[in-house]
Amino acid sequence: MRLTWLLGIGLLLACSEPAPPIIIRPAATPIRPDFEVRREVRRVGFGGCAGDACSLTLLDTLAAYRPDVFVWLGDNVYVEHPDSLPAAYDRLAEDSSFANLKSTTRMLATWDEYDFGGTPVNKDAFLSFWEDPVRSVRREREGVYASYLFDGARRDVLVILLDARSFRSQLDSVDGVALRYADGASYFADHLPVLSPDSTVLGAEQWKWLEEQLSIPCDIRVVATSVPFGPAFNGRMTWANFPQEQHRMLDALAKAHAAEHTVFLSGVSHYGEISRLDSSQIDGWPLNLPPLYDCTSSSLSSTPGRPTENRHRVGLPVATHNVGLLEWQGDSGVSVKLLTHPEAAGGTWDLDLN
Repeated sequence: MRLTWLLGIGLLLACSEPAPPIIIRPAATPIRPDFEVRREVRRVGFGGCAGDACSLTLLDTLAAYRPDVFVWLGDNVYVEHPDSLPAAYDRLAEDSSFANLKSTTRMLATWDEYDFGGTPVNKDAFLSFWEDPVRSVRREREGVYASYLFDGARRDVLVILLDARSFRSQLDSVDGVALRYADGASYFADHLPVLSPDSTVLGAEQWKWLEEQLSIPCDIRVVATSVPFGPAFNGRMTWANFPQEQHRMLDALAKAHAAEHTVFLSGVSHYGEISRLDSSQIDGWPLNLPPLYDCTSSSLSSTPGRPTENRHRVGLPVATHNVGLLEWQGDSGVSVKLLTHPEAAGGTWDLDLN
């Protein structure tokens, strides 16, 4: 009987399928930012369009608020020819207000049309002026996009600088399309939305990099782009000229679950405003995406522009020289100021980033 039982067990074991092999896969390497800085960041200043129309004394106004970081959003100098860039940078460096802020504040910068240059020599001049390290990743890659994780004691702040100029597709120019300024007067659009499916703002390599960077854990995420991301189409220079790219950004934020505690900073427009994007304003808004804010500060010193209509705008535009200040309040609250001369012409907005 015992022998029969053992033979039966043996037959069952012989007929059973072999156990699947155990495969040990190495843990995925976490995505790292381009730069890691051990520094507490509580306030981020931002602005651009620093032409020669007047001095940069607004930077002295900002310096009184003691920003930890200042983000230059493009057109940081104005030149008609790339050969003039070195001299323009020399003038900026010699400005006493610029030097005063630089002595106390970490400066980061991206570029736009007037400081773009478009050649390796001009890129080197840009990176040298903004004191990128010799082995900086921005010296090795095309474009000037980069990420900075400020690893603080209370919160980690990730600043993502986008390059919205180096890889951008050709804009569609147009004549005779009438739009309206915020005061009701009419003007003609410079551009129409580009609907070609292969058009781009960031280019393939930068998009791949950005989608990875959005996965980096942080408490506050600041996405800086020279071109305003939040305004509704106004025929001027905004991401709304490339609607499929704007949607791609929304989808990337949703996929990475990165929209909470994220705020956009932008420039170029020659006036200041706060734009709020949500599902009531954009068709196809991802289901798990909370509202997003874009804080536009422009210009620091070049001639102010005339605000256009913008159904995404929160409050009133700031139609004079201005500089921005993003400030954390407590554990989760965020406020933004647009400082002006006199300050009464600016304003303060509380942003709900939760």
